[in-house]
Amino acid sequence: MDDKQEENKKKLNKQFLKVMQDKDASEEVKCKRMVYLMRLGADATNKDVFYEARKQGGKVFEIIKEVLMDEFSKNLDGVMAGLEVENFSKIKNKEYSQDDLNHELWNVVKADDVKRAKDIIDMGADIRAPEYVSDVYDYDGGLCEYPSGHNLLTYACIEGQKEMAEMLIEKGLGVNEVSYGINVSQNGNEDMESPLYCACASGNVEIVKMLIDKGADLGKGIVFGQYDGNRTPLNIALEEGHIEVVKVLLEKGADLENMDEDNPPMYSAIWSGKKEMVEFLLEQGVEVLANDVKFAERRDFVEIAEILENARKKQKEELLSEVNNMVSQNNGR
Repeated sequence: MDDKQEENKKKLNKQFLKVMQDKDASEEVKCKRMVYLMRLGADATNKDVFYEARKQGGKVFEIIKEVLMDEFSKNLDGVMAGLEVENFSKIKNKEYSQDDLNHELWNVVKADDVKRAKDIIDMGADIRAPEYVSDVYDYDGGLCEYPSGHNLLTYACIEGQKEMAEMLIEKGLGVNEVSYGINVSQNGNEDMESPLYCACASGNVEIVKMLIDKGADLGKGIVFGQYDGNRTPLNIALEEGHIEVVKVLLEKGADLENMDEDNPPMYSAIWSGKKEMVEFLLEQGVEVLANDVKFAERRDFVEIAEILENARKKQKEELLSEVNNMVSQNNGR
């Protein structure tokens, strides 16, 4: 390529990026202009284009992914195409390291691409490799890497990726394998969450059912950390207000009595701020304590506090009636 052709290509590439960043153009118009510039010789495989396309998403990203896959699939049968531009040269020449594979596995899991995730695992990626992120600054002002906390399965459960979660379990990730430590508590321990706990937190009923059917422990939530009690998947489902998840957990054998003593059922339901959740627990016969009413009032949940106060009075009347009946029966003997 002579200097004139090189200069012309640079102009086309600059124009290509400008078209992508045009805020006034519709997605359809952008796509048409992009295709036209590619036919003229614009390079759609450079890093700036990739990141701009990924940021915009939609059809713009789909076009760039197709171009990247066409460009690189002949080198790796499409396994790693269109993922991380920085690794393309390594991938093309099969010079990737174990870390490269692990990094790419996390990328495709985040993209919810089950087929490519499976292929990368088959190539030797470690399904238990933690994800490392670099968005925290150290004392010297530079970026430092640290584990994000989730393992691949807990991440898929949080994001509602049912097919991905099933594949990861089939490939060997245990249904009860906890995350690597998400929050560091004051005593230096970390909160390690189970896949079921994560699925319950996100409210994905189908993933919750799948995990339980595959043997998930109903009592295993946060294993260590700032919560020294038994903080269960039922706790988080109640707190997040996912009533359908709560129903599934109870149907599958979860126990309202086997919960974190610092976060009993009604307390967790009040935390959600959803009166439907509170009313559901009342239907299950959960006792209302004086502290429950006060907690709802502190949270400014006026309607919930009123419901609880009325329920508490009713429960006290029923208890008193039972006591009186017992006394009457004893006196009659």
